[in-house]
Amino acid sequence: MIALALVVGGLTGYYLGIRAGLIAAAVSAVALAVSMVVPGAAITVYALLSVWCLGVWLVKGKLAALVQPKQPEKSGWEREVDKWKQRASWLWKARK
Repeated sequence: MIALALVVGGLTGYYLGIRAGLIAAAVSAVALAVSMVVPGAAITVYALLSVWCLGVWLVKGKLAALVQPKQPEKSGWEREVDKWKQRASWLWKARK
């Protein structure tokens, strides 16, 4: 029971951050503890936790973009400066 809660929390924490991982671990531990008392709830809890882990694993690349706040859009000259910085850094690295 505790091992499954730690796996769910670890997987969630790896892809979504420590806070989300701790929350997922706590919720899954409580759900697993309740499923030990309520008859017939264990299958449902195990199915929900496995669907959660599978969902986090399948959409792991998209989740990071959803969780992080979006950066404000840069104006035209700021974009140009960033492009030139990238080009200059590429040339500097290629020179070595």
